Amino acid sequence: MTFERRSHDGYIDNITPNAVAYTPAMFPANPALGGASGILGFSATGAPILGTAAQFAAQLNAGLSAKDSYVTEDFTAIGGKLLFRPSDRFKITIAGDYSEKNDDNGNGLYNLTPGYAIAVASSLFNANAGANTTPASLAGLIVQPTEKFTTAQRGEGYVKLKDYGVSGTAVLSLDNIDLTSITAYRENHSKFLTELGFLPFNFLAASVNIDKSTFYQELRAASTGAGPLSWIVGGSYLQAKFDGGLATTIFRGIPYLANLPSGSGRYTVTNWSAYAQLGYDFTDKLNLTVSGRYVNEKNDAISFNPIANTQDPFVLKQEKFLPSATLKYSLEGGGNVYARWARGFKAGGIVPVVPTSFFPDPINQGGAFRGETVDSYELGLRTPLFDRSVQLTAALFYNDYRDVQVAAHVSPSFAFAPLVSISVVNAGSARTYGAELGLTARVAEPLTLTASAGYLNAKYRTFRLAGNPVLDPFDLSGTRMINSPEWQFSFGADLQQPVGDHWKIVGNALASYTDEIIWQQSGLPGVLPDSTGPSYWLVNARLGLRTADDAFELAVYAKNLFNAGYTTFGNSSSSYGNILAWGDPRIVGVEATVKF
Repeated sequence: MTFERRSHDGYIDNITPNAVAYTPAMFPANPALGGASGILGFSATGAPILGTAAQFAAQLNAGLSAKDSYVTEDFTAIGGKLLFRPSDRFKITIAGDYSEKNDDNGNGLYNLTPGYAIAVASSLFNANAGANTTPASLAGLIVQPTEKFTTAQRGEGYVKLKDYGVSGTAVLSLDNIDLTSITAYRENHSKFLTELGFLPFNFLAASVNIDKSTFYQELRAASTGAGPLSWIVGGSYLQAKFDGGLATTIFRGIPYLANLPSGSGRYTVTNWSAYAQLGYDFTDKLNLTVSGRYVNEKNDAISFNPIANTQDPFVLKQEKFLPSATLKYSLEGGGNVYARWARGFKAGGIVPVVPTSFFPDPINQGGAFRGETVDSYELGLRTPLFDRSVQLTAALFYNDYRDVQVAAHVSPSFAFAPLVSISVVNAGSARTYGAELGLTARVAEPLTLTASAGYLNAKYRTFRLAGNPVLDPFDLSGTRMINSPEWQFSFGADLQQPVGDHWKIVGNALASYTDEIIWQQSGLPGVLPDSTGPSYWLVNARLGLRTADDAFELAVYAKNLFNAGYTTFGNSSSSYGNILAWGDPRIVGVEATVKF
């Protein structure tokens, strides 16, 4: 049985003062209204109305106040397992878990380009409310975070989530064969609310309701006998159902101003696969393992087009054969060298928040996306050195991608741009190559040191989009791939020092470096910069006292010991500009662990 409870106040300070608000001066007199200082709109019945700038500003500010901080947490989970052994050769494991989350959805993000969002807001006011604003007249709304672990926003932001599941695993051991059945079912019910632009003024918000359920069944047989030949054969079936709705609101849903309709969709994904793996020892040192998996998937979707008030069916079918081969040679004294080739596949899908009917050709233009395929090649070495006191690992790799799944941006000229904001398309091809090196050294009986380094060169070969009715045209061929830092390093130490017969001092420290990372290209070169996270070092440490049998431990720990500012996510949109998500600041705590 396991139980987990996590709860804390906000980590990210909000520097937005409540005095920052819409004012009448932001909506100057409009010559189109005869020089009146007013806002033209429409009542609930569609009749034209005229409100003063003061009334309009008050309506935009209604019920709006800034929170003190963000990234609160309120999470509870419980789980357990039961093992039944009807006989020596048959066992059944039943597992179940339940979790709840009710907090601010980790809204510790900040907007790098509030001036860009101001320009977009100005154009929306003028186009939809008869306003006469300019970016200069709205400049009083700009609050730019200048300190790490701060944000400037007014979004409420919450997630209310319930997730639970049950599974059963039955294993029958026959002579030289194990037969296994895995059956599982899971449900997830969640509600999200977030201010998408993370801005100090009321702008663009999204509310999402999602219900998901998944059923999974797998059967497999595996050899257990001695001899040079080993094998596994099996098959799996999965059915996942998704029912979700999205409501996007501009400026808190002012009744007569660009209040976007809601969208929704229902999706049923049915996936089945068959697989086999065969291994053979040619000698006591040389082994060849080959495998293959056939995957067949159907995504049956109905998305609601809120503009045309229609339900749009769309079916996406995919099938793929995924082979692999690994040749391994064992070295004297332990360790091995190996060569591996494998084909991987990430299934395509249907963009859940974009009606497929927005696109004349959804599979090629952004309403749906094809599966992503990669051929991976790797050469590696694992070997002990210096009488096994040092372990060395090294690898060289090359990956050849086709139909890479990447986010793309809606064109600002698209009539319903805030409703789409971002979609998913397939890059034609990409490649990555690099190297990894790791060392583990026992420098003394209680002390082990580790070091690792990784280099990655990742670029799109062909990635361009043109002639799309919804998304911005671009050509990113030859540019660096997103989420691909060039260099990563880490250095660590692990301590286990006995103190008498019943206790031991345990501790560890890890310093890690991550190079600059492009979270997302903006799609608007020269207008909006890419969403990029700078390079950073992180240091985590832990020191505790543990019983010799590992049953109890009391420890003090520090995450991000030196309070380094770093980001964990980034986004870019033609509607609100660039945002970045802060990682956790320095967190110091005490932890007790009991095992029974």
